[in-house]
Amino acid sequence: MADPIAVPQATPQVPLSGTRSNRRLAAAFLSVAVPGAGHFLIDRRRKAVLLLLIFGLMLFLFWPIRLPQHLAGTVLLLFGMVALRVFATCDAGYHRNENTKRPSGLWLMILLPLALFGGWNQNTLALRASGFQPFSIPSAAMEPTVRAGSHVIVDRWHYHSRAPQYGDIAVYVNGEGIYLLKRVIALGGETIEIRNGQVSVNSKPLDEPYVIHSGFALPGMNDFGPLKVPAGKVFVMGDNRDVSLDSRSPEVGPVDVANLRGVVIYTLPFFHGRSSSE
Repeated sequence: MADPIAVPQATPQVPLSGTRSNRRLAAAFLSVAVPGAGHFLIDRRRKAVLLLLIFGLMLFLFWPIRLPQHLAGTVLLLFGMVALRVFATCDAGYHRNENTKRPSGLWLMILLPLALFGGWNQNTLALRASGFQPFSIPSAAMEPTVRAGSHVIVDRWHYHSRAPQYGDIAVYVNGEGIYLLKRVIALGGETIEIRNGQVSVNSKPLDEPYVIHSGFALPGMNDFGPLKVPAGKVFVMGDNRDVSLDSRSPEVGPVDVANLRGVVIYTLPFFHGRSSSE
């Protein structure tokens, strides 16, 4: 009787560790762009869907919810978006897995700064897309309300549905395309007059507890008018009256309502934004 023939056992095909490492590295880089997207590349679909849902929820809170109209909402979203991107990047590339070799730690020194930069850049884009914009303030013309060196969040959609009101801290653009920040003092059709620094609108003195005088006012700055503000324009002034170049100056004058670009809603000291001259 013939001996049974031994059938050789098939050797399982194991991908090279270098190939797996490269795939995880590619997944980490993909997660820098879109949190969760890299997890699809390494067949971790549940984690991918979860991270993408969280990412989508954050974008939904930017718009249409417009959570950044509140300071707490902005802080939550700014740091949450950065944290999500950092976690997704590290989890895709360096999550413990016995069957997969993790990339070299040197790559982490590249990935982490990219994740931080990507998250912060995503915040800027999401803020702009939802109608908000950070501005840095280089001068003292609006002190003490807005101090030089601070940063503000401006709602650029504010005047899409609202008319200017007295007291608005408005951002407008001048004829040279420079953004400026001033307070609305009088509206079109109202008459403004200043005597010894006291501002009156329609012969009624204004109560302005926010005003300071910190320098030597130029002639015509503390004694002005009377002037009837033309229709379709607003009269704007800085809170630091002696150092502010505003509607009292002939080269500035009343500002067209069409040139208003938004209203300041709060100060955000840790966020660096676009400069606004004053």
